[in-house]
Amino acid sequence: MNDKLLNHTEERQVRRGARQVVYAPAADEAPKQQFQWRVYMKRVGIALVAVAMLWVVFFSGWLNVRSISLQGKHSLTRETVADDVQAYLSRFPTQRNLLFLQTDELAAYIQQQHPTLQKVNINRTLTMGISVGITESQPALIWQTGSKSWLVGEDGRVLRVAEEGDASFGRVIDTAQLDVEAGNKVVDADFVGFTRSVYAIAQEKGVAIEQVSIGDTTRELLVAVQGGVVIKMAVERGAGEQLEAYLKTLETAKKEGKPVREYVDVRVV
Repeated sequence: MNDKLLNHTEERQVRRGARQVVYAPAADEAPKQQFQWRVYMKRVGIALVAVAMLWVVFFSGWLNVRSISLQGKHSLTRETVADDVQAYLSRFPTQRNLLFLQTDELAAYIQQQHPTLQKVNINRTLTMGISVGITESQPALIWQTGSKSWLVGEDGRVLRVAEEGDASFGRVIDTAQLDVEAGNKVVDADFVGFTRSVYAIAQEKGVAIEQVSIGDTTRELLVAVQGGVVIKMAVERGAGEQLEAYLKTLETAKKEGKPVREYVDVRVV
Protein backbone atom coordinates (compact mmCIF):
# COMPACT_ATOMS: atom_id res chain seq x y z
CA MET A 1 0.00 0.00 0.00
CA ASN A 2 2.77 2.40 0.92
CA ASP A 3 4.67 1.60 -2.30
CA LYS A 4 1.61 2.48 -4.34
CA LEU A 5 1.30 5.82 -2.56
CA LEU A 6 4.96 6.64 -3.22
CA ASN A 7 4.66 5.83 -6.93
CA HIS A 8 1.54 7.92 -7.08
CA THR A 9 3.30 10.86 -5.49
CA GLU A 10 6.30 10.66 -7.91
CA GLU A 11 3.92 10.56 -10.88
CA ARG A 12 2.12 13.71 -9.70
CA GLN A 13 5.46 15.51 -9.20
CA VAL A 14 6.46 14.74 -12.79
CA ARG A 15 3.08 15.93 -14.07
CA ARG A 16 3.39 19.19 -12.13
CA GLY A 17 6.66 19.96 -14.00
CA ALA A 18 9.23 18.71 -11.55
CA ARG A 19 12.59 19.52 -13.21
CA GLN A 20 14.69 16.60 -12.02
CA VAL A 21 14.29 13.48 -9.97
CA VAL A 22 17.28 13.19 -7.69
CA TYR A 23 18.51 9.71 -7.21
CA ALA A 24 20.72 9.04 -4.20
CA PRO A 25 22.32 5.61 -4.24
CA ALA A 26 22.32 3.54 -1.13
CA ALA A 27 25.45 3.45 0.98
CA ASP A 28 26.27 -0.07 -0.12
CA GLU A 29 25.57 0.58 -3.82
CA ALA A 30 28.59 1.03 -6.22
CA PRO A 31 28.81 4.45 -8.00
CA LYS A 32 27.59 4.52 -11.57
CA GLN A 33 30.25 4.60 -14.34
CA GLN A 34 30.16 5.56 -18.01
CA PHE A 35 29.54 2.86 -20.53
CA GLN A 36 32.82 1.15 -21.29
CA TRP A 37 32.41 1.58 -25.08
CA ARG A 38 32.28 5.36 -24.66
CA VAL A 39 35.65 5.33 -22.92
CA TYR A 40 37.15 3.27 -25.73
CA MET A 41 35.69 5.54 -28.40
CA LYS A 42 37.08 8.63 -26.66
CA ARG A 43 40.56 7.13 -26.51
CA VAL A 44 40.41 6.02 -30.14
CA GLY A 45 39.32 9.52 -31.17
CA ILE A 46 42.23 11.17 -29.33
CA ALA A 47 44.66 8.71 -30.91
CA LEU A 48 43.29 9.37 -34.40
CA VAL A 49 43.60 13.13 -33.94
CA ALA A 50 47.21 12.73 -32.76
CA VAL A 51 48.08 10.48 -35.70
CA ALA A 52 46.45 12.92 -38.13
CA MET A 53 48.45 15.84 -36.71
CA LEU A 54 51.70 13.86 -36.93
CA TRP A 55 50.93 12.92 -40.51
CA VAL A 56 50.25 16.54 -41.47
CA VAL A 57 53.45 17.76 -39.81
CA PHE A 58 55.88 15.03 -40.88
CA PHE A 59 54.57 13.18 -43.93
CA SER A 60 51.93 15.15 -45.82
CA GLY A 61 54.33 17.71 -47.32
CA TRP A 62 51.80 20.45 -46.55
CA LEU A 63 54.40 22.34 -44.51
CA ASN A 64 57.19 21.97 -47.08
CA VAL A 65 58.84 25.00 -48.69
CA ARG A 66 56.59 25.99 -51.60
CA SER A 67 58.14 29.20 -52.93
CA ILE A 68 61.41 31.15 -52.89
CA SER A 69 61.56 34.91 -53.27
CA LEU A 70 64.65 37.09 -53.60
CA GLN A 71 65.16 40.49 -51.97
CA GLY A 72 67.93 43.08 -51.96
CA LYS A 73 70.41 44.63 -54.37
CA HIS A 74 72.47 41.91 -56.01
CA SER A 75 73.67 40.40 -59.26
CA LEU A 76 72.38 36.88 -58.54
CA THR A 77 69.25 35.61 -60.25
CA ARG A 78 66.34 33.98 -58.47
CA GLU A 79 67.03 30.74 -60.36
CA THR A 80 70.60 30.63 -59.04
CA VAL A 81 69.48 31.11 -55.45
CA ALA A 82 66.65 28.60 -55.87
CA ASP A 83 69.18 26.02 -57.08
CA ASP A 84 71.30 26.72 -54.00
CA VAL A 85 68.28 26.23 -51.73
CA GLN A 86 67.29 22.97 -53.42
CA ALA A 87 70.87 21.69 -53.22
CA TYR A 88 70.88 22.42 -49.48
CA LEU A 89 67.50 20.76 -48.91
CA SER A 90 68.61 17.68 -50.82
CA ARG A 91 71.44 17.33 -48.31
CA PHE A 92 69.07 17.81 -45.36
CA PRO A 93 65.67 16.43 -46.46
CA THR A 94 64.00 16.94 -43.09
CA GLN A 95 64.55 20.68 -43.44
CA ARG A 96 62.17 20.82 -46.40
CA ASN A 97 59.58 21.19 -43.67
CA LEU A 98 59.36 24.87 -42.68
CA LEU A 99 59.08 23.94 -39.02
CA PHE A 100 62.48 22.25 -39.10
CA LEU A 101 64.28 24.54 -41.54
CA GLN A 102 67.50 25.94 -40.03
CA THR A 103 67.50 29.40 -41.61
CA ASP A 104 70.93 30.39 -40.28
CA GLU A 105 72.54 27.26 -41.69
CA LEU A 106 70.85 27.78 -45.07
CA ALA A 107 72.05 31.41 -45.16
CA ALA A 108 75.61 30.30 -44.36
CA TYR A 109 75.44 27.68 -47.12
CA ILE A 110 74.34 30.23 -49.74
CA GLN A 111 77.12 32.58 -48.67
CA GLN A 112 79.65 29.77 -49.02
CA GLN A 113 78.53 29.22 -52.62
CA HIS A 114 78.96 32.95 -53.38
CA PRO A 115 81.86 34.34 -51.30
CA THR A 116 81.36 37.87 -52.63
CA LEU A 117 78.06 38.19 -50.78
CA GLN A 118 78.29 40.44 -47.76
CA LYS A 119 75.22 39.14 -45.92
CA VAL A 120 72.36 36.64 -46.41
CA ASN A 121 69.12 36.59 -44.41
CA ILE A 122 66.45 33.87 -44.60
CA ASN A 123 62.88 34.50 -43.41
CA ARG A 124 59.78 32.30 -43.52
CA THR A 125 56.73 33.76 -45.26
CA LEU A 126 52.99 33.36 -44.63
CA THR A 127 52.60 31.74 -48.05
CA MET A 128 54.56 28.66 -46.94
CA GLY A 129 57.74 29.90 -48.59
CA ILE A 130 61.02 31.58 -47.74
CA SER A 131 62.36 35.03 -48.52
CA VAL A 132 66.09 35.27 -49.23
CA GLY A 133 67.52 38.71 -48.52
CA ILE A 134 70.95 39.35 -50.05
CA THR A 135 73.35 42.21 -49.40
CA GLU A 136 76.09 42.19 -51.99
CA SER A 137 79.25 44.20 -51.49
CA GLN A 138 79.44 47.07 -53.98
CA PRO A 139 82.63 47.69 -56.03
CA ALA A 140 84.93 50.21 -54.37
CA LEU A 141 88.60 49.80 -55.32
CA ILE A 142 90.96 48.05 -57.69
CA TRP A 143 93.45 45.85 -55.85
CA GLN A 144 96.66 45.20 -57.77
CA THR A 145 98.94 42.39 -56.68
CA GLY A 146 101.70 41.21 -58.98
CA SER A 147 100.47 41.28 -62.56
CA LYS A 148 96.79 40.85 -61.66
CA SER A 149 94.15 43.45 -60.80
CA TRP A 150 91.05 42.60 -58.80
CA LEU A 151 87.88 44.51 -57.98
CA VAL A 152 87.40 44.90 -54.22
CA GLY A 153 84.07 45.60 -52.52
CA GLU A 154 83.23 48.07 -49.78
CA ASP A 155 83.87 45.42 -47.14
CA GLY A 156 87.38 44.71 -48.47
CA ARG A 157 86.44 41.39 -50.08
CA VAL A 158 87.64 40.52 -53.58
CA LEU A 159 84.66 40.44 -55.96
CA ARG A 160 86.17 39.45 -59.30
CA VAL A 161 88.95 40.19 -61.77
CA ALA A 162 88.99 43.88 -62.67
CA GLU A 163 87.89 44.82 -66.19
CA GLU A 164 88.50 47.84 -68.40
CA GLY A 165 85.22 49.39 -67.31
CA ASP A 166 86.42 49.43 -63.70
CA ALA A 167 89.12 52.04 -64.38
CA SER A 168 87.08 54.73 -62.61
CA PHE A 169 87.77 53.12 -59.23
CA GLY A 170 90.89 54.07 -57.30
CA ARG A 171 93.77 51.62 -57.49
CA VAL A 172 95.83 50.27 -54.58
CA ILE A 173 99.06 48.35 -55.12
CA ASP A 174 99.93 45.55 -52.72
CA THR A 175 103.71 45.74 -52.52
CA ALA A 176 103.81 42.32 -50.82
CA GLN A 177 102.28 40.84 -53.99
CA LEU A 178 100.28 38.21 -52.14
CA ASP A 179 98.11 35.87 -54.23
CA VAL A 180 94.37 36.37 -53.83
CA GLU A 181 91.18 35.03 -55.37
CA ALA A 182 87.50 35.93 -55.45
CA GLY A 183 86.00 35.89 -51.98
CA ASN A 184 89.24 36.66 -50.13
CA LYS A 185 89.12 39.53 -47.66
CA VAL A 186 92.28 41.53 -48.33
CA VAL A 187 91.57 44.61 -46.17
CA ASP A 188 88.86 45.85 -43.83
CA ALA A 189 86.04 48.30 -44.56
CA ASP A 190 87.88 51.14 -42.78
CA PHE A 191 90.82 50.87 -45.16
CA VAL A 192 88.53 50.89 -48.18
CA GLY A 193 86.60 53.91 -46.92
CA PHE A 194 89.80 55.80 -46.10
CA THR A 195 91.38 55.12 -49.49
CA ARG A 196 88.27 56.21 -51.34
CA SER A 197 88.27 59.42 -49.29
CA VAL A 198 91.90 60.06 -50.19
CA TYR A 199 91.12 59.87 -53.91
CA ALA A 200 88.01 62.05 -53.60
CA ILE A 201 89.55 64.77 -51.39
CA ALA A 202 92.78 64.86 -53.39
CA GLN A 203 90.76 65.63 -56.50
CA GLU A 204 88.92 68.42 -54.67
CA LYS A 205 92.18 69.99 -53.44
CA GLY A 206 93.96 69.65 -56.77
CA VAL A 207 96.46 67.03 -55.59
CA ALA A 208 97.36 64.79 -58.54
CA ILE A 209 97.73 61.19 -57.36
CA GLU A 210 100.02 59.00 -59.45
CA GLN A 211 100.01 55.84 -57.34
CA VAL A 212 98.68 54.50 -54.05
CA SER A 213 100.30 51.54 -52.31
CA ILE A 214 100.37 49.84 -48.93
CA GLY A 215 103.23 50.46 -46.55
CA ASP A 216 104.42 47.97 -43.95
CA THR A 217 100.83 47.30 -42.84
CA THR A 218 97.29 48.01 -44.03
CA ARG A 219 97.20 50.75 -41.39
CA GLU A 220 99.58 52.82 -43.53
CA LEU A 221 98.99 54.23 -47.00
CA LEU A 222 101.69 55.57 -49.29
CA VAL A 223 100.35 58.12 -51.75
CA ALA A 224 102.72 59.09 -54.56
CA VAL A 225 101.76 62.46 -56.06
CA GLN A 226 102.91 64.42 -59.06
CA GLY A 227 106.53 65.49 -58.68
CA GLY A 228 107.70 62.22 -57.12
CA VAL A 229 106.78 63.12 -53.53
CA VAL A 230 105.24 60.39 -51.35
CA ILE A 231 102.68 61.20 -48.63
CA LYS A 232 102.79 58.75 -45.72
CA MET A 233 99.27 58.56 -44.30
CA ALA A 234 97.66 56.74 -41.36
CA VAL A 235 94.35 54.99 -41.96
CA GLU A 236 93.19 55.74 -38.40
CA ARG A 237 93.17 59.51 -38.99
CA GLY A 238 91.00 61.58 -41.28
CA ALA A 239 92.04 61.74 -44.92
CA GLY A 240 91.07 65.40 -45.21
CA GLU A 241 93.18 66.65 -42.31
CA GLN A 242 96.21 64.68 -43.49
CA LEU A 243 96.02 66.05 -47.03
CA GLU A 244 95.60 69.53 -45.57
CA ALA A 245 98.73 68.97 -43.47
CA TYR A 246 100.59 67.94 -46.63
CA LEU A 247 99.57 71.13 -48.44
CA LYS A 248 100.59 73.30 -45.48
CA THR A 249 103.95 71.53 -45.36
CA LEU A 250 104.52 72.35 -49.04
CA GLU A 251 103.57 75.97 -48.40
CA THR A 252 105.98 76.29 -45.48
CA ALA A 253 108.79 74.58 -47.40
CA LYS A 254 108.27 76.97 -50.30
CA LYS A 255 108.46 80.01 -48.04
CA GLU A 256 111.67 78.75 -46.46
CA GLY A 257 113.18 77.84 -49.80
CA LYS A 258 113.52 74.17 -48.88
CA PRO A 259 111.49 72.20 -51.44
CA VAL A 260 110.22 68.73 -50.51
CA ARG A 261 111.97 66.12 -52.63
CA GLU A 262 111.18 62.72 -51.08
CA TYR A 263 108.23 62.37 -48.72
CA VAL A 264 105.95 64.10 -46.24
CA ASP A 265 104.90 62.13 -43.16
CA VAL A 266 101.49 63.28 -41.95
CA ARG A 267 100.72 60.22 -39.81
CA VAL A 268 101.42 62.19 -36.63
CA VAL A 269 99.58 65.42 -35.82
